[in-house]
Amino acid sequence: MVKNVLSFLCIVSMIVGAYFVLSDWDDAVGNVELIKPEKHLETAIPMDFDGLKGRDIPLGATEEVMRATEKILAVNEFLNREYTMPDGRRFSVYISYWAPKKEPVRVASTHTPDRCWVRNGWKNDDSKKKQHEVLNVAGKNLMPAYYREYTVENMEKIYRRYVWFWFVVDGKRYDYKTSDNYAPSPIMYVKNMVEDALQGSPEMYFVRIDSDIPLAELFKAREFKSALEKLGELILFEKKQPESGIKK
Repeated sequence: MVKNVLSFLCIVSMIVGAYFVLSDWDDAVGNVELIKPEKHLETAIPMDFDGLKGRDIPLGATEEVMRATEKILAVNEFLNREYTMPDGRRFSVYISYWAPKKEPVRVASTHTPDRCWVRNGWKNDDSKKKQHEVLNVAGKNLMPAYYREYTVENMEKIYRRYVWFWFVVDGKRYDYKTSDNYAPSPIMYVKNMVEDALQGSPEMYFVRIDSDIPLAELFKAREFKSALEKLGELILFEKKQPESGIKK
């Protein structure tokens, strides 16, 4: 009995010790719990603005699929929208928002194209992956984006999507600690499990922007940069502004 108790305490001590090693002390102190107003994503990212025309896209082809998807995501709010530029080119914006203590970080962090898209038949082009692409918009740097290109074959035709995505936890860019997010990093899984247990989960955002047109080409357009600026003002602008990356 004593041996079992000692073993248990040893395991707990190891987990708590790992927590303080893997996280900054400031993060361990606690997070400010500030729940955003209802429909704040709609306010931050309007349907039509600066020459862009938007339309909301359902999360699934049927009402049942839609409800199932919303249940899996377990978000407070989401936005899934396609924008058409004046020249007819299109891109999509997807945002998920989790209020503090809504969903564990270790669960929310699994909702990435590397996992969700691949499980639905898309192939992740390993040769195109970028883990740290910095974009400068309106004189400010966005948090580094994860860049991907995914392909899927349908009716003997190959379709390609160009993707930037971000996962922001407590106002900071989340580092997955792995080049492919299909499966979580064991280190990050343990770290998140301990933090969730000791502090509760903080506010989180997942942001994705994608198109069948190379994003570097869209980035040359004023309207596309305007959308990125809206996303920056919502959550993506770096608080400190280093000089690097693609500039306006």
